Amino acid sequence: MRIQAGDLVTFPAGLNCTWEVRSPVRKHYRFG
Repeated sequence: MRIQAGDLVTFPAGLNCTWEVRSPVRKHYRFG
């Protein structure tokens, strides 16, 4: 999966994954 600037991404509860981050990323979290 490739995530780019402007993308809105959601992940299911309990997701287990590994990230390969190629450039700095600004993250926003919402817990609800």
